[in-house]
Amino acid sequence: MTIASPEAPSHPVALLLVDVINDFDFPEGDGLLALAGQVLPRIEALLERAHAEHVPVIYVNDNFGHWRSDFRSTVARCSEPARPGAFLVRRLAPRPQDYLVLKPQHSGFFHTPLEPLLGRHKRERW
Repeated sequence: MTIASPEAPSHPVALLLVDVINDFDFPEGDGLLALAGQVLPRIEALLERAHAEHVPVIYVNDNFGHWRSDFRSTVARCSEPARPGAFLVRRLAPRPQDYLVLKPQHSGFFHTPLEPLLGRHKRERW
C-alpha cells in the first residue's frame, strides 16, 4: 500500500477501483472481459478526473491466491502479454500516487487496511 504524507490534502471523496486488475484467465473470463472492455473508457475518464482533481484513487484487488505477492507483482503478472486481460490492466495500472490494497477474500474491508485508510482521510463518500 502506498502511504500518503501527513501533509497530503484531505478530500471528502475517494475513487475505489475494486478488482479491475485481473488476468481474466478463468472459464467465464472472456464474457466478463468483453463487458469490462465496454466500460473501460468510462473508468479511464474517472481516473483522469480523479487524478486531475487530486481525489485519492484506491485500488482494492484480489490476491488470486498468490500469498507471497504484492500489488505491483499482481499488476505485472496480470499485464503479461499472454494474459487475456493484459490490455485492460496496462490501461488501468495504478500510478505511483495511488493507494493499493490487496484483499485476501471477497470483501475489500475484511482483514485489509481499507477502512482505516478511508478513515484517515475522513472520507464522506467513496
